[in-house]
Amino acid sequence: MGGLVGRGSELALLQDALERARSGQGSVVSISGEPGVGKTALCRAFAEMVASTGARVLWGACFQGQAQPSYGPWVDAMAQLGGIDIGTGQLNPREARLRVFASAHDTLASAGGGTGTVVVIDDLHWATADSLELYGYVAARAVAAGIVLIGTYRDPDPAVSGISGIAGIAGDTALVALLGSLVRIHGYLDLRLRGLDPTGVGRYLARTFGETGARGTGARSTGGDEPAGTDEVPPAVVRAVHEHTAGNPFYVREVARGLVEDGKLVRRDGRWLSDTSVSTLGIPATVRQAVRARVGGLAPATRSFLQAAAVFSGDLRLATVGAVAELSEAAALDAVDQALATGFLRRTANVGAPYAFAHAIVRDALADSINPDRAARLHRRAADVLEGEQPTDHAAVAEQYLRSRALPGAERGVVHCLHAAASASRDHAHGQAVRLLGNALDLLPAGAGNERAEVLRRLAVAQAEALDGTRAPETTRRALTLLDAVQGAELVVHVVDALREGAPASAWEPLVGDGLRLVGDDRNLTWARLAVAVDPVDTVESGETAWVRVGRWREYPADAVALLRAHGGEDDQARSIEPFQPRTVEQTQALLARVHSWSSPRAVMRGLDLVGRDFTFRHGRITVATDCYRELLAVGERVGSVVARSEACSQLALCTALAGDVAAAHGHLERAFGLVEGLWSGHRRHLLGTVSHAVILGYVARDADWSGLGARLGDWLRGPLAAKAPFANAFVALAALCHAFAGERDTARARLRDVAGLLARMSPHDHSVAGMLWFGIATAWELGDPEAAGWLAPALDRHRTSGGPPGPMGSTEHGAGRVAALLGDRIGAAEQFAVARHATTAGGGHAVRALVDVDDAIVRADPMALDTALRALDRRAMPGWAAWARSADHQARAGAGRRTGRGEDTSTRPRPAGLTPREVEVLGLLAAGRTSKEIAADLVLSLLTVNRHVANIYTKIGARNRAEATAFAIAHGLSAEPANRTT
Repeated sequence: MGGLVGRGSELALLQDALERARSGQGSVVSISGEPGVGKTALCRAFAEMVASTGARVLWGACFQGQAQPSYGPWVDAMAQLGGIDIGTGQLNPREARLRVFASAHDTLASAGGGTGTVVVIDDLHWATADSLELYGYVAARAVAAGIVLIGTYRDPDPAVSGISGIAGIAGDTALVALLGSLVRIHGYLDLRLRGLDPTGVGRYLARTFGETGARGTGARSTGGDEPAGTDEVPPAVVRAVHEHTAGNPFYVREVARGLVEDGKLVRRDGRWLSDTSVSTLGIPATVRQAVRARVGGLAPATRSFLQAAAVFSGDLRLATVGAVAELSEAAALDAVDQALATGFLRRTANVGAPYAFAHAIVRDALADSINPDRAARLHRRAADVLEGEQPTDHAAVAEQYLRSRALPGAERGVVHCLHAAASASRDHAHGQAVRLLGNALDLLPAGAGNERAEVLRRLAVAQAEALDGTRAPETTRRALTLLDAVQGAELVVHVVDALREGAPASAWEPLVGDGLRLVGDDRNLTWARLAVAVDPVDTVESGETAWVRVGRWREYPADAVALLRAHGGEDDQARSIEPFQPRTVEQTQALLARVHSWSSPRAVMRGLDLVGRDFTFRHGRITVATDCYRELLAVGERVGSVVARSEACSQLALCTALAGDVAAAHGHLERAFGLVEGLWSGHRRHLLGTVSHAVILGYVARDADWSGLGARLGDWLRGPLAAKAPFANAFVALAALCHAFAGERDTARARLRDVAGLLARMSPHDHSVAGMLWFGIATAWELGDPEAAGWLAPALDRHRTSGGPPGPMGSTEHGAGRVAALLGDRIGAAEQFAVARHATTAGGGHAVRALVDVDDAIVRADPMALDTALRALDRRAMPGWAAWARSADHQARAGAGRRTGRGEDTSTRPRPAGLTPREVEVLGLLAAGRTSKEIAADLVLSLLTVNRHVANIYTKIGARNRAEATAFAIAHGLSAEPANRTT
């Protein structure tokens, strides 16, 4: 009965959203309001309009109670698209869940076909945490995917609605978190429905009172706000109904029906009239009272049927409800007929359960009218009936036992909870599994030790898979008090493996100690798995600033690694690979051969990732690394691993950038960022491999948001994770590089002091040391800072003499050439660049080779070589470096190789008092009588730079003025003879 009234503006906004979706821009819409205000009615009216245009409408609804299937509303909404692809068990639980989300989104995104797709998820306030998380995932991508995603939720106001006992969303942290994230989505539309105004109430009453009226036949509204025959209802009645109901449409409808059924409003001569004064109409004070008053006028069998139906959540089956109500089939059929006719029930599209309450308020009103003892017995009767009729609907049976747990025998529901939880876990609905296992604990009788231990064990694992770093350890320790040592240690392994995927280390590392104590002196697989669970990382401080603390990898216990490789499965063998262990090229090649012998996707993906990292960051073999990451991407796409795909794309961005294909690198990095956005909070890839690789790609292109990238790296380095991250040392150098390009010279130099301090405390073979050294030198090169080069020179010498790896840029000689140039050794620089040219070409680092050629040409001041190098930069799409090389900015590097006025190469001259080659050069010219301005012109330096050199010289040699500095220079043979200058 009745059409949509008073919602024309809201319908127009929804129509606008659909039009935008047809042009490729989706929308996220929330529709909220008190119960009965018309949220679902608005969505249904919009859905009819959408369907009439040929667009696709997908509808899913949540319902009260705990019998909802995994991702219930999404399963319903996507049924016509083939449902949700749960996938296989080839991924870890958290990533498998992410695969479900990504698959659902991709299916929805491809469903529109240019006409737009509308997805409605009704009654989000009843959604499980898993369904809400999936909603948030789809919502975050709806705009780009051209999806109109609409969610309704209840925002109760008992003072208006008179509805008591309805929990507000304030207590639902999952929904609150979701709504908080939605407001950050571009174009988010938040529709808050209010009650109808008196005019709207009048129109709504006219429609509710009958299919006929003074103006027409009650044809259904298509726009929602067209005029209606409000003069059919006495204005005094309209005012009274509005005053009592505040315009809540459902409340208005129930009052209207009650007035007609009680004979207080009658139709005469085409008009509705009342022989009762407004003051004695007896309008119920609340909507529930209105519902219960109307129910009281039904046949006894119908009342019994509806009360029995109120103990179920979701759609209703005639036979099941009739059995609980203890009615014959004929009586049950009559009851359904009357309930449908009076508007308490409605038909559904569910063939197996074709009925549902017209509104949840009806169900709530009926449930509240049943005393607790009778309600418990109805629920127990429902449990018995369901066990006989639907024994495999474990969640539904478990809910009935839970609601009748005050009666003896409730423990029979435990097995149903366990079955339902196992099903939820297979569907990767971790929140659902946790809730069902919690219900199982509630149903267990006192003293059920073995059963309690098993439930606690399963609950701890489910909480860990949900990344609940607070409750999972607590539940684990409760379970350990009931399990033997072997069972307890195995439980710790499962919980730790799951929590490692995203929970903070402080949540699970103490559990490893618990597990090792349980194992004792046994050296078995369980011990080995625990022994490699915690990364063996020391903390190294730079010695310069307190906040620079990075990790340094030690190694796994050798006997644990041997056990895993000898007796473990492929996943164990992959886990035994030390990610940051120094390996030779031959060892890495042997590891790749072993990876290719595995069949487990998880093992293969870990192996390919680590092998690729070796070839990139240690050996500088860009071509081989690229092949590894392409293979990793293919495996990740085959099994649906978002983590593997994001890893592969970010590493391919790095490799293709170093190989000289900057355009392809940007494409890979953009895809990597998109994939990383879908990863759960706390995953390492939110920084590692995206921000860091963006810096390196930015360096190759000489174009990036240097200030923004530097700030992100700095924030992370100041946090607690850096001290345990063996790759954080390279991040310090990358941060320095960002500051240099951003023009923040002092900050860049400060970070270079940190780099020098870390290099002095770390081995050349430690992870990322080669990269840290190269990018530290690149920062000094960018600054044109010989002093900074001098800070790094000792570490460079130590790295080369000890056989340190070439690192991601393919050679240490490139950095050595830059240091030599900055320190004034032009001949030595050219020699190093020649070696670097061969090494970078052999490794496939063609972009780095192009930079080597530019550096060499500039230092040798060779115009022809520079012209050749510039053409190579143009071919590699590296315009930033080409522009720099054509500018005067590089002259400081060329000037570093200039000879003094006596024709001597500064690199051969003595360097007393710790003077740098540049300072020796400046001091010699100073002693020869040159002014600071003349020295700046001779060395192609700024006057400010010369004055800074002079100040540093005075400090180092203890001179107070030019005369004392000249005396020092003459005493040490540093004075340069004035050179003949031409004009």
